[in-house]
Amino acid sequence: MNYNIGLMKFLNRFYIICVMLLCVSLVSCENDGNSLDGESIKSLSKKLVGVWYCTYQEWAEDGYADSKSYDPSEEYFMAFDIDGTGTMHSGRDELFEIGTHGTIYEFEWNIYNKNNAKYLHTTVYDGNDYKINEITNSKLRMTWVDGDYKIVCEFVKQN
Repeated sequence: MNYNIGLMKFLNRFYIICVMLLCVSLVSCENDGNSLDGESIKSLSKKLVGVWYCTYQEWAEDGYADSKSYDPSEEYFMAFDIDGTGTMHSGRDELFEIGTHGTIYEFEWNIYNKNNAKYLHTTVYDGNDYKINEITNSKLRMTWVDGDYKIVCEFVKQN
């Protein structure tokens, strides 16, 4: 009889430990800020809404690099609306190598997570993806890559 009581106590403790381990394993981990959950994407989308003027653009391909700075003006802007639509003016130097001088493009946009990085997808020219390197309430830095060709643009938000 003592043998059965000892076995029952052992099994009860074993089951309690198993339940505790199961509870611990089901608890979600804290977001370390590197990944984008739904709330982070929503927060970034809210920051992105507005008019952003390009102040710097850098091109690099096959060891050749060039850059140009711009004054925030009527050219070289991307405007993002809360409904996921936007407009882009590519200016003389073709912002992100898109378009021709003086053309304004309409697009749709969204932000997504890929390989623990933030990306902006637009429908400009049948779709482009830009890595968001930095975004604050007033500064945006994005990179576009196509093979060996890389473009980095920095923007300031219109007040």
